[in-house]
Amino acid sequence: MTSPPPSRPRGARALLAIMARLGLPDAVVEKLFRASLPRPYKHLTHAGPRFHLSGNNPDLNRSILWDGKVLGRTQSLAAVEGKCQGQSCFILGTGPSIKELDLTSLRGQAVIGVNGAIQVMQTHGLSPSHYTVTDIDFFQNRFEMIREVILSGADCFFSFGGFRVIAETDPSLLESPNLYLSEVVNRPYGQPRRTQADFLSWARNEPNLVLPTPPRDDDSRVGWSRDLRLGVFCSRTILYRALQTAAFLGYKRLYVLGMDLNYQGPQARAYDEGTQARPTKIARDFEPYILPAFQVLKQVMETEDKFQVYNLSDKSRMPEEVLPRIRFEDALASQKQ
Repeated sequence: MTSPPPSRPRGARALLAIMARLGLPDAVVEKLFRASLPRPYKHLTHAGPRFHLSGNNPDLNRSILWDGKVLGRTQSLAAVEGKCQGQSCFILGTGPSIKELDLTSLRGQAVIGVNGAIQVMQTHGLSPSHYTVTDIDFFQNRFEMIREVILSGADCFFSFGGFRVIAETDPSLLESPNLYLSEVVNRPYGQPRRTQADFLSWARNEPNLVLPTPPRDDDSRVGWSRDLRLGVFCSRTILYRALQTAAFLGYKRLYVLGMDLNYQGPQARAYDEGTQARPTKIARDFEPYILPAFQVLKQVMETEDKFQVYNLSDKSRMPEEVLPRIRFEDALASQKQ
């Protein structure tokens, strides 16, 4: 029997010792850390040398450490599996189309927010039930929104890179009891990435993962995960991660707002970015990643009948034959029946 992979590559542990002994600048240590990672561990680049998560069992709480000090803990994913069984939820994206809606109508509904949706929600007096952010760029450049998300009391599904930024910026936020680790399929923290051949062999024998037909050569991007403990397929859009999260939580009717996917003009998002707007790659990623992922989702919905996703954006680039489209008013009315 082979030994399990180390919780972090030995080179990273050695760098921690070097930093403590020599007092090297953080930027230098970061560069050395990245260079030290073997190829199967390159997905750990955003973790950095000072951050660590204990263990590797998603059914257990995992300690979040910075320089060896425990700052907080992620919660067990098993504890929230099916938590919202049979219920409905609204997933609030940040496409400009949501500015045309009276979102105060969502008060009292279960709302899942993504990225900068917290700003829009606060404007309309809404509190998120769950929230997901995974892009480290958003954590680094929109940290005040991250703070508001955590303080809202929502269940927060964050990437390990996001937890690293929180640990570095405001570690007190990690004391929240509502933090959950959201990982990408075949990119687990502290463990090596499988080769493409090994990934396909593993995924084909894993009943909770759905791959496209025929399989692609980009393992983590297009597919569907029924189990967050195995990770999610990223699809290059946070809304797809949110949908996998919502299905894992047990929601049966998932209404997606603001999934425009055709951002154009000076303000690509519904929330105020001021003069510091971040770039978007939606246009580039739609054909190769986003659309194929939603085609897998369509297949899952048609064959399993466990949940249904509805697109509420009348300006969405997503074809209606891939994802059914209904009006916001009709979705609200269905909740009163």
